[in-house]
Amino acid sequence: MSKKEADKEYKKLFANNFTPSLRDNEFDEKLRTKILELHEETLREMDISEESRWGYKYDFAFGLKLFDFLQRGEFFLPIHLAASTGIWRFLSVNIMPDIVHGRWGDSPVRFYLQPNRIWLKTLWWYSFLSWQGSVASTQKTLELNSTDTIVQLVERAGANGYRVDMSRELMKQFGRLLREENIHREDTFRKVMKLNTARTRSVEPGLIEGGTESYVRDLIEYVKK
Repeated sequence: MSKKEADKEYKKLFANNFTPSLRDNEFDEKLRTKILELHEETLREMDISEESRWGYKYDFAFGLKLFDFLQRGEFFLPIHLAASTGIWRFLSVNIMPDIVHGRWGDSPVRFYLQPNRIWLKTLWWYSFLSWQGSVASTQKTLELNSTDTIVQLVERAGANGYRVDMSRELMKQFGRLLREENIHREDTFRKVMKLNTARTRSVEPGLIEGGTESYVRDLIEYVKK
């Protein structure tokens, strides 16, 4: 879906209180039904009411469920399609507009307008870049983070794109750090990401002595000094 098409659909949504307008086919209905189930499971498991203000607790839990669901079956989403902004515009504007609205209200940026701020897209990439092999393991890794963590991780792709192995190792070590030490969460992670951006201009994490694990450990220790 192009930005122009999404803009047209968004205006209709705004006029109709963000009620979805599904195409007349089985695909859209089945996809929406399944994602709604994930939404309701998230609210129930995280003890969040439909009427309350959803925050990071909802984001990371729902995002992991969505990511896991889109990894298999008839709705499998390969990474090259996940990189397409059009897919996320379609899901946000056509399939799940009420859910996006429930999280962000009337915010075109979070629906379709700004590619790196489309909410469903950022949730998928946050889960992908943090993945620890299972939903349960990844949930434990991410549970103490914040909305700012999503922004810092997803929006700092670097000139050559994401280094997936490095990102996953970083999230694992940072999650452990949050459980074991009393640190300023947002400030520390932001500094780690900035330092990583600077260092990877001249260093490839996987090629240093000790590999990616050692590289990430050094990043965190440097920032903690």
